[in-house]
Parts: sequence; structure tokens; C-alpha cells
Amino acid sequence: MTSKIEAALRPHETDLVNLDMFTSNLEPAERMQANRWPHGCIVIIDTRALERECLARGLMASNISITVLSFGSIEEWQQAHELHNRASAILFAIGSRNSGDTQVQVDISKLVVDFKDIPIIAIGDLDGSDHIINILEYGACSYIPTKVGLAGAIEAIRLARAGGTFVPELVHSNLRKEYGDA
Repeated sequence: MTSKIEAALRPHETDLVNLDMFTSNLEPAERMQANRWPHGCIVIIDTRALERECLARGLMASNISITVLSFGSIEEWQQAHELHNRASAILFAIGSRNSGDTQVQVDISKLVVDFKDIPIIAIGDLDGSDHIINILEYGACSYIPTKVGLAGAIEAIRLARAGGTFVPELVHSNLRKEYGDA
């Protein structure tokens, strides 16, 4: 019973492929899993463990061939040097923080500069047009509001991985109202 409790208390330990797996000696099966990422992997950076794990499990359940790496901070991801060349998208969760929060701008800008060849996708609770436009101006290629369902998030990730930009329909509607249908 003690081993189950100890396992439950270990930080970031999940069934997901994550940083912990790469900082320990890998078993042969884990090495095989780590090397079968032909299309790259999706990286999730979120300080909130439950949200991070739920999103990762949802993404993997929707596509068995996808690999998801989860990290609790930008610093954890930066320390995983051996994984950087395998990432095909970075999902950076900002939660309920507003785009006016200086740390949001610093974090997104840092990710964009440090990982310039990997699309940065911001995920957040707010969905105002100005907020989303600011996030895109900081360098994120897409913004996924948390009120979008998993299917919408998956499409946004696919679009970003293909070089596109995802912006919620609400922003498109607001911009059309503000600037016309040009």
C-alpha cells in the first residue's frame, strides 16, 4: 500500500511521456517509444498538473500515433535539450492571465525566440479580441481559448503544425465588425 501512496505523491509522474522518463535510465520499451516520433511530438507547458495531464491524455486518446510531452514550466522544457528537435508544436497555457500581464509577454516572446522553428500555441481562459491579438503580436502563431472543445483544439494544433494560424471565430467576427469585410 505504501508504494501506491508514494507513487501518487511523485510530482509530474503520469503514464505520459514526460521529462522524468528522460532523466532516468530508459527501459528498452521506453527507448522504442521515445524513438518513434516520425511527425514530432506536441509539448504542453502548463503549471497546472490536472489541466496539463487532461489535455495530454485527450490529445493522445484522439490520435494513438501522437506523442505528447508535458512539462510544468518553461524551465523544465528548456532543460530537456535532447527533446527539442522532436517537438512539432508547443502548447503554452497562460490560464486566466491577461495579455497585459508582463510575464505573459515575456514567456511567449522567450519561447518564440528560443524555439523559433517550432510553432508556439497559446491556450488561455480569456477570449477577448484585444487579448488574442496581443498574444499573436507577442509571437504565438495561434490562440486556443479553453472554451473550445478538444476537437477544435486538435484542429488548431494541426493548422499550426502545418504553418497556419488559428484564431477563434469570435475574433474574426469582431474584426469584420470593426474593419468591415475587406
